[in-house]
This record gives sequence, structure tokens and C-alpha cells, in this order.
Amino acid sequence: MTLEDENNTLDTIKSRATIFHMDVYSPNDLSEYAHTICNVAGEEESIIMNVCKTPGEVNALTSYGVLEFYQYVEKVVDKIAEVSGANAFKIANNVALKKDADGYDLELFWKTFLSICSARLLQDNEKYANGISITSHFLATLNRLKTVNKQMLLDTWVLEIRELWM
Repeated sequence: MTLEDENNTLDTIKSRATIFHMDVYSPNDLSEYAHTICNVAGEEESIIMNVCKTPGEVNALTSYGVLEFYQYVEKVVDKIAEVSGANAFKIANNVALKKDADGYDLELFWKTFLSICSARLLQDNEKYANGISITSHFLATLNRLKTVNKQMLLDTWVLEIRELWM
């Protein structure tokens, strides 16, 4: 069993387990992985370094096409508050909401959204800080609740982002 926070585990389970503490991947580890295993360099490597925290995320991002995925999320950032409500909800058409569905991983989508908002803080501090706050909340909810309805979560996120950005 692997855990991000052993404090959220029952004491009866911890007492029967051998605990190994592992360090997170360093930026150098991920850079080397992206460069040597995934043959990524330049702008794509920079995007990976800003978004990914694990080799699995690097693999997912490279399987989508790093620049294509990043440009899609940038388009969402740019247009989510400008398009009609019906078109804003079409984001879900490109996000995989079920395990074996086609589309982009929701967690990786939100991490990329956070990265873009962070990079744009100097352009409009209040707007992008609100985007970071809302998206961080939804990302934490997604990671905390394993049985969450992803469609409902994504739709609610769209509503909240649009409400603050319009």
C-alpha cells in the first residue's frame, strides 16, 4: 500500500505495516526522465517541469502530445469566461471522466491549469490567484475522495471559475 499522508491511516493498519518513507521526485530526476526516456527537450521539457511531479504524469503528458495538451489548456484558460455557458461545459468532451475513457486526465488538466495561472499572475493577480485557489480546492477534492463524481466536480469547477472570471 502506498500513501501520501500516513496520518490519514488507521493505527491498526499502521501497526501491522512496515513503513518506508520515500522522497518525492526532484526536478532533476523528472528532467532526466523526460529527456532520456521520453525524448523530450526544449519547450516541452519546460512544460513538463512546471506541471508534472511523477514519471507517470510525464508519460501521460507525452502520450497526449505535450504542446497540443498545453495549448488546449491555455485555450480553456483564455476562453472559459468568454464563451457561452453551453460551450464552457464542452471542456468535459476532452477530459476523461471515467477510467478507460478517451480524453485528458482531469488531474493533469487541473495541474496544467494551475501552472498556466501561476505563470500569468503578474498579468492579472486577482483573476489568476482566484483561478489557482478554486482549482487547488477541486484538485484536493479529487485526490481526497476516490468515489467522487468527476462530471459533477468538473461542472461545478466550470461554474465557479466562470462566476469569478466574468
